[in-house]
Parts: sequence; C-alpha cells; structure tokens
Amino acid sequence: MKYSKILCGCVLSAVLFAGGIAMADDVKLQSTPEMLEKYKNTKIYYAIDMPGEIEDFEKAIKKNPLDPENYAQIGVRYSNKAYEEKKLFEKGMLLATAVDYYSKAIELNPYNYRYYELRASNLERAGADIFASKDYAKAIELINNSCNDDRGCINLKTMYYLNFARCTTGLYDKKEALNAEKVLLEGTKILSDNPAIWVAIGDFYKGNPHVGYKNYKKAIKAYNQALSLNPNYAAVYFNLADIYYRLEQYDTSVTYYSKAIEHADDIEKPFYYKYRADCYFNDLKDYAKAKEDYKKAVELFKTNDNKFGLSNSYPYFILECEDYIKGCDNYLHQ
Repeated sequence: MKYSKILCGCVLSAVLFAGGIAMADDVKLQSTPEMLEKYKNTKIYYAIDMPGEIEDFEKAIKKNPLDPENYAQIGVRYSNKAYEEKKLFEKGMLLATAVDYYSKAIELNPYNYRYYELRASNLERAGADIFASKDYAKAIELINNSCNDDRGCINLKTMYYLNFARCTTGLYDKKEALNAEKVLLEGTKILSDNPAIWVAIGDFYKGNPHVGYKNYKKAIKAYNQALSLNPNYAAVYFNLADIYYRLEQYDTSVTYYSKAIEHADDIEKPFYYKYRADCYFNDLKDYAKAKEDYKKAVELFKTNDNKFGLSNSYPYFILECEDYIKGCDNYLHQ
C-alpha cells in the first residue's frame, strides 16, 4: 500500500521509538460478537497483543470486510507488537503493516479522526514526520468539525495540535511552514485560553537549532502568552532559556534556566541544572557556579534513579557531569 515503502525506507533511520499509541476513551476493545464473548469480563485495554486477537479480527474482516473498526483494531495490535519489538527491521515491518491497516480503515471511513491519529502516530514513530503532520492536520480538521467542547474533546484537540507542531518543527520548505503556521494559528482561536496551544505555537516557531523554519521573536511571544495563562510551566521557561542561548544572550538564558528549575518537577529538575551548568561553564566561564550546578544535577540524577528506576539517560548524564566537575576544579585551581 501507499505508506509501506515510506515506512520501510525510514526504518534504517533508527528513529522508531516515539512511544506507544495513545488510546481515546471511546475506543472499543471488542468490535465483534466473538471478541465480546471472549473478553466480556474485562474492561482493560491491553498494552500488548493478547494471543489470538489478530486472528479474531481477521475472521471478523472476512465476515464483514466493510467494517473499518476491525482494520483499525488489527492496526493497533501490530502497532503494539512494533513497540515491543527490539529488532529495527522487524519493528519497521510491523509499523508498515499497522499503517496499511489504518489506511484501509480510513478508506472505508474517511471521517473518523482517530484513524488519522493512529496512522500519524505510526508514521511519526518511523521518522516520516511530514506525512504524519498531514494526518494530524486532517485529524484536527475533523475533530474541530465534529467534536464538542467537553473536557475530553478539548484534551484531544490539544494533543493533536501539539503532535502537529512537533512534526512540523524545522520544516525546510517555506510553503509547508506557512501552511503549518496557518493550522496552528487557527488552533489559538479554538483553544485561546489553553496554554498548551501557545506552547505548540512556540515550539513551532522555535524550530530546530540549525535547520528549517524559525522565528524566535514569535516563539518568545507565544511562550510568554502560555506563561500568562500558566506561570508554573517549567518546560516553557526552559524553552525560553534555549532560545536566548541560541541568541547568545547567556545571562538572560541563565535567568530562564533558573525559573525552569524553580518550577520543575523531580524528573525535569536535574536536566535543567545540567543545562544551566553548561551555560556557566562554556559561555559565562563561571566555573564555581558551574561546579555547584553539576554537583546538584548528579545528586538529583542519582535520587531519581533510586526513586523512579534507572533511566537510560541517567548514567550518561552522571558521567558527563562528573567529568565537567573535574574540569571546573582544574580551572578553579589554576
């Protein structure tokens, strides 16, 4: 099908770990009488494929090949298998199979925004961000036309805009960037009181450091709008620190790193200490403050290890911080 070659080509890019599929509350585990009977005593949506589920849905498709939900549900199972798969090529093949099933569901019902979301999520996991962004844009269009303004719907809309912004960050093509900007600005009209939409706008304008479309002035304005709605948004302070760092305004960058640390949760905080330390060390040449921040980062990384379990990134950051502490000592004792 259309997307299989795209995904298989993206497999070798080694960017297949973007997370699992976020399931909406209205998704049914069972869409056939056989499945209902088999799982009638459970309300759990399983994170991994239960034995026989794919086969059951394949049988359901043979009985009713025009029911799009069966194709979507098989797609979910292949997506989950891909999430569990360790081998890169096999993971890509499973994602490609899932996307083909989602494409069939969309073909049969092109008005279900969740099918576009599911396909977009898989495309994004495979590194096909441009194709994913087009599906997120379609999901946004459909959900804005059909969904009411209850809390669950608002949360879904917000998620779609955030996902869309993530996929369009760093676009090379100016026309594509302007189209993406238009979609996001329309989101501010719908979700004007939701800080997350302004974060999405800020992320889009912030872009990637060295490639693609960027507008730091607009990014700063959007992030400040988010902070006016939620002044405790640690990640926004961090993003502002990053922008001012790129602009080589290091004192201002440190100010925002400090605000990020002030509002951060336990998982975020050691990373923010580490990045502020980098600014002190590499740019402001304040080795005493850098050493203090690196030591605090190491302490918190180790605390997180004990509290939350070992993160794959913790050992790397701990070793890096410890090396920089030695570097600080060398400069301080010269």
